[in-house]
Amino acid sequence: MNTAAEKVGIQASHSEITRMLTNVRYAGDEYYPAIISRNTLVAAAEERLRRAEKLGRIREPKEEKGIVMPIAFRMREETEQFDDPFQQAEYAYSMIETEVPEDGSE
Repeated sequence: MNTAAEKVGIQASHSEITRMLTNVRYAGDEYYPAIISRNTLVAAAEERLRRAEKLGRIREPKEEKGIVMPIAFRMREETEQFDDPFQQAEYAYSMIETEVPEDGSE
């Protein structure tokens, strides 16, 4: 990266040049003028991917196991009312009899 930057007269660090070659704004939009052509951005992305694959730096993300949370509850009817909201919440949670799976089976 540094060698390529020096050849075109840019004095910047490796990370600054990488940021320029990965940010599409440097190819121009309605606000920013184009500094790099879109073809250069695409070629740089392909080269980075090719080198990463060659060095074994491409890793497939691990499949995340989802946490199954019950979304329905069966509750007894509330009969008591408390002035303290925390005490009322504790009472309401104590009224839960079972957790019902999404499909309604138990």
